Parts: sequence; structure tokens; C-alpha cells
Amino acid sequence: TTTTTTTTTTTTTTTTTTTTTTTTTTTTTTTTVMETTEEMIDTTEEMMDTTEEMIETTEDIRPGPTPLPTSTSNVPSTISTTTTFQSTSVGDPEGTLIGTIGNPSFEQDDVGDFTAVAQTTQWEATSSVLTIRPVVSQHIAPFELVPHGTQAAYIPGASSLQQPLGVALEAKVVYRIMFSLAALYNNPNTPTTFVVVRDVATNAVVVSKQIAPSRLMEAPGTSGEFQRFQLTIILDEWSPFIGTFVYLRFDTNFDY
Repeated sequence: TTTTTTTTTTTTTTTTTTTTTTTTTTTTTTTTVMETTEEMIDTTEEMMDTTEEMIETTEDIRPGPTPLPTSTSNVPSTISTTTTFQSTSVGDPEGTLIGTIGNPSFEQDDVGDFTAVAQTTQWEATSSVLTIRPVVSQHIAPFELVPHGTQAAYIPGASSLQQPLGVALEAKVVYRIMFSLAALYNNPNTPTTFVVVRDVATNAVVVSKQIAPSRLMEAPGTSGEFQRFQLTIILDEWSPFIGTFVYLRFDTNFDY
């Protein structure tokens, strides 16, 4: 642009040679501008390529998903799913679903295209606990189905998962907590699982159940089938836990 302006301001009417020079300069300037434009296009394409690379990199490092040990791993672990909570009056066999357990079958956290995600919405958990979509013949046994939905909680050894039940216990009411557990398929290192209901205020144990590895495994070295369990609470009229708010907790250890 600077060269063109300089040529244009030469307004003397001298000779035809001056005009020819001006034309040549203008042509050179146009060529330079075109070359500059091509360089700008090339630069834009490089920027676009860089943007695409950044997008691909962002997808590669998408936060949240966590790799899950395969069936050949020796990590002690238990898979839990479908926890329900019922209360009935004594003598009523049917029961009423209280519905105070949030995210009972671990479906709220979207695993997406991944096997697991390091999140258990509405449950307090140690960092190693995951929400998973169990894979048949890898995490659960061949032909095995998740009891409810498609996801479950993966609880490695020495881990915990808990949630307050939001109910004050009453005397002469039968409270039933139903849940399903499975050992990680083809993994001999299944931990002992403790299912406990504790007083929120004092942490005192109201009721507990210990589930040995043998209960989750039909034969040594094989597992991966969900077993149904029930935890029952019945308080008499003299119980110190009447009016107590409680929480449900799953614990695992390294004993197997």
C-alpha cells in the first residue's frame, strides 16, 4: 500500500517513461499483495490445523473417566448395585418402599463411552470407588445381568461407600435394606464386605452384616454373579436407637 501511494502522488507530466515505471511498480505491488494474501491463507490453515489438534487433545484428556482393573487383576474388589429400603409395621409382610436412598442403582453418573467414572452421586465414597458399567466375562460372569439398570458401584479392598437414610427409627417397625453384591469375575482376591447401619450422631452400630468372600464365589477363582442380601432392623420399645437417624455403609478389607 505504501508503494502504491508513493507512485500515485507523482503527478508531474514529464514523460511516458514515468508512466511505464508507475505501471511496473503497481504490478509489483499487486504481486506482493497476492503473495502476502497467500501467506495469510497458509497461516490460517495452520491455525485451523492447530485448533483441530487442540480439540483432539481435549477429547483425549476428557476429565472424569477412570480405567478399571480387568478380570485378570489381583485387586480385591466387590461390585454393588440396586440398594432399596423398606419399612413395615410388625406383621405386614409386604412393606412400603421408603425411597430415601438416592441413586440406589448407581445410574445417575453417565459413564458414556467409558467403562468407569470416578464419581458416585449422592453417595460418600473413598477415592478408589467408581461407578462402572460392568462388562460380561470381564467384570461379571458370562450371561450375568446387572440386577437393575446397566451400572453398579465398584468397591476395591479397603474402601467404603455410605449414605444417610434420612429416617428416624421407630419402635416395632421392620426396616429392610435389600442390596446385591458380586465379586469381580475370575478374581480370587475378593475382600470381606461389611454392611453396617450406624447412628449418625454417635456412630454406634445399629445392625451389621458380614459377607465372606466364599458367599460371593461359587468355586475358587470364579465369581461375578450377583447375590441378593437383606439387612433387617427391628427396634423394641426400650431400644436406645428409637428416634435415631442412621446411615448405611459398605466397607471392604483386604482379608480374603
